[in-house]
Amino acid sequence: MAKARRDGAVDLRGTRVTRSLLSRLTGDEPAVFHRFAADGAIFLNDVDFSGCRFDGEVTFDETTFRGGVRFDGAMFETPARFQRVRFTRRAMFTKTRFVDEGRFTGSRFASSTTFDEAVFGQSLWLERCVVGGNLSMMGASVDRLARFDATVVAGRSRFARAAFRGDASFEGCSFRSGADFGRCAFGGITLFTEAEFGAEASFGGAEFARELRATRARFRSELTTDEAQFTGSVWLDGLDCAGPARFDGCCFRGQCYLDASTFRGGLWFSRAEFAEATDLGPVDTGPVLTLSHAVVQRRMRLQVSTGRLVAVGARFAEGISISLDAGAMVFDGAVFAGPSTLAALTADVANPVGPGIHSLRRVDVSNLTIVDLDIAGCLFAAAHNLDKIKIEGVRAFSSSPASPAIRVRGHRIPVLPLWTRRRVLAEERSWRASAARRSPALVRRRWSTAVTAVPGWVTEQTGNAVEILSADRLASMYRALRKSFEDAKNEPGAADFYYGEMEMRRRAETTPLADRVILYLYWLISGYGLHAWRAFAGLLGVLLVHGVLFARYGLVADPGVEPNYVKGLLFTIDALVFTPDRNVALTTTGAVLRLTVRLLGPLLLGLGLLAVRNRVKR
Repeated sequence: MAKARRDGAVDLRGTRVTRSLLSRLTGDEPAVFHRFAADGAIFLNDVDFSGCRFDGEVTFDETTFRGGVRFDGAMFETPARFQRVRFTRRAMFTKTRFVDEGRFTGSRFASSTTFDEAVFGQSLWLERCVVGGNLSMMGASVDRLARFDATVVAGRSRFARAAFRGDASFEGCSFRSGADFGRCAFGGITLFTEAEFGAEASFGGAEFARELRATRARFRSELTTDEAQFTGSVWLDGLDCAGPARFDGCCFRGQCYLDASTFRGGLWFSRAEFAEATDLGPVDTGPVLTLSHAVVQRRMRLQVSTGRLVAVGARFAEGISISLDAGAMVFDGAVFAGPSTLAALTADVANPVGPGIHSLRRVDVSNLTIVDLDIAGCLFAAAHNLDKIKIEGVRAFSSSPASPAIRVRGHRIPVLPLWTRRRVLAEERSWRASAARRSPALVRRRWSTAVTAVPGWVTEQTGNAVEILSADRLASMYRALRKSFEDAKNEPGAADFYYGEMEMRRRAETTPLADRVILYLYWLISGYGLHAWRAFAGLLGVLLVHGVLFARYGLVADPGVEPNYVKGLLFTIDALVFTPDRNVALTTTGAVLRLTVRLLGPLLLGLGLLAVRNRVKR
């Protein structure tokens, strides 16, 4: 039975409250209740306590509201308990003030629920609740502990501009239609462990003053955290995000941990700032990981599997260590101010196409080490200090075209068995395959860029199209890379870049004609001192030709005697290797031939031996 005393004490425990009974209790003006007990009561109609003041004990435990409920602007000066309450229609607590704590543990809200601009002077307990509609707490504030653990919200959750000045726990929550925490302020430890977001989750502009933990959280759609501020440590271990995850413009002043997480729609850290040492990975970022224009103040370790890693204009003040399991990287304009390593997570020699780098344009690579990455299609245009870059591994650069071949019964037989291939830059391939080159179309086709073609997304992400460099610039790049390999005691590798340098010098329009002629002859007879077979073949040709010439025109013979070609060849060898017999009579032509063989023979022999040495020395 309902009881009401003159001192404002109301006892509705176990009562079926009708409209007329409620009207007698509240009257026309906002009422003041010194004590209000409604445990187990059933309110049959709409309830409006707007503006009412509760300055004594308030209990609504296990109460049922069959109509709408309004506590807009009400004030609870002592702890208010709404535990295991059933709200069958909309519940409104807009601008309600809880001087102490508000407990809604285990309550069920069948429809939308609003706590907009509500104030909780102590704690808020909204754990193990079920909200059938939307939950709105925009602009609300909780001065101490806020607990939402295991609460399920079927509709949209709105927490924009809410202030949680103490610890806030959302462990195991299920926001089935997404949640908006934009511009929220979290003053204490914040927990989203094993929380689930069924639609878009937004934390744009939020501030986390202390530690944030979202381990094993599940995001079924997009995660947006642009411009958020993280003062304490951030733990995102085991996180699973089905859509894009954006942390653009975020500031991480504490350490950030991202271990065993999956971002199927990609991960963005554009313009983000990392103030402390950061450990990200192993992490799977799906199609893309973006660090463009990010600033990393301390050393970062990143172990990632991704479709592409874009770090255009990023700055790594103390360097970075990246281990890539799959995908390709772009670093146009990035700054590696400290020692940095870009490496494949595993070196799979059997796989011809592994993780790699597409572009290092406008990058100072003096602090950079590349290990086991595919850089066949890497662009080095305007890169600085190429002579100091360190490149290790088996994939590295692409190779020049193979020898022309014929096919016999499905087998490829090279036309030139001794054809030598070398490491080449992607820019040289583009230069040779360019339609502007004055070489035959067949030659341009053989220098196809299919192997080193830069994907269209590189131009889109960097804003720079692939440039066809001049032969002079290519020669300068090859010269710097040659020095890098020489410093690493990799003479065979340096020889390839020396060959490329000489090729570009020979073909450069700025090279004087006389120099081009000399370089052409140098290329023709010995492949710039690198192709031994050319020099030895030339030496053999000199011996045979001089042998014939000595036999026919160089040796004085009796009239009518046929030329002795064997004698001519032996004399040629003798003139080359030993001091020729002075008793052999020579014609004037023979004397000239002796001089040419003694000049050309040692030259070609020396070039051949030099080429062998350049290929085998370490």
